[in-house]
Amino acid sequence: MDKSVSLNFSVAKVIAILAVVASHWFRGMNMWTLATIALFLFGFSSSFFTGRIYGHNVDIRAFWKKKLQRLGIRYWLILAALALLALARGGDIFHWHTLVHVTGMSGILNLFGPSESALGRGLWFFTLLLFFYALYPVLARMLVASSRTTAALAATAAGLLLMNELVRLGFSLWLTMLGFILGIYVGVNRLKLQAVHVNAVLLGTPLLLAVTNGVFKLNVLNVPLLGLFALALSLRLTIPGKPFSALRPLVALEACLLEIYLIHSYLFVHPTGVSAVDFAISLALIVACAMLLNSAGNRLVEWVFTPKQAPAPVAAAAHSVAPAVVEDEEEKETIPHTA
Repeated sequence: MDKSVSLNFSVAKVIAILAVVASHWFRGMNMWTLATIALFLFGFSSSFFTGRIYGHNVDIRAFWKKKLQRLGIRYWLILAALALLALARGGDIFHWHTLVHVTGMSGILNLFGPSESALGRGLWFFTLLLFFYALYPVLARMLVASSRTTAALAATAAGLLLMNELVRLGFSLWLTMLGFILGIYVGVNRLKLQAVHVNAVLLGTPLLLAVTNGVFKLNVLNVPLLGLFALALSLRLTIPGKPFSALRPLVALEACLLEIYLIHSYLFVHPTGVSAVDFAISLALIVACAMLLNSAGNRLVEWVFTPKQAPAPVAAAAHSVAPAVVEDEEEKETIPHTA
């Protein structure tokens, strides 16, 4: 894969998480549109890269093991930290809903109402991510390109857009789910698109939104057009190029996206009473805590999953010091990297 594609997605995901945080802070500014696009991008990105890396023939056991290593330990550590914070603030975590959050199934609860536990804010996306990884081996085989697949994909998109109108949940479940499915299709089939066509959709969709709302006063097409724009933006990022190369420093935050997403709504502070200043302070606090949790989580993952080697026999160690040094270096190379 072209390195610029990876870079552009990395930068776009960081911008997206900042948009989500901002939308939850500046609620009076009605920034749900940006948050919806951001969540679609997260879903598409996760499934696109999974599809490119694993394809449709997946070693299910190895696949799920790797996802547990990359996400499970970090999630439980984050949840433990949030539980301690909630207790310190006098929140109630001793509710059976907390057990649901521990399993990562918060999104199921959200279908019926808000959590009664002090935990659980925004965890629906993590539930969707778990379902996606659980179903990926099946979905990847189902979404191999064919005329039947194209028809099924169109019907699925129409169905999810209809669900968005009929079952309103207060969060962008249906469009985000569509992002996951379309990302698998594009990734598994390694679609190659022309930038000029995707750019035309990117430019044309906002124009259509303006016309349908401003001229015809027709807002029923808002969500489909918003989804089309989010898809076009995601597809544009799959095309090699360097539109975000100047923003490369933002990539440093990519490793902490999970932490930022899960903790941000718990760490909003208002020390000055000036909204913009308090947002900047809150964002700095969120990023700092996310980096600490990510570092601690990665160390914990290494400790749990790195094979423990038996100590070298004393007699062998007495012969020479050099072999021990070589063994130490080899052990360093076996430590798994977590993204």
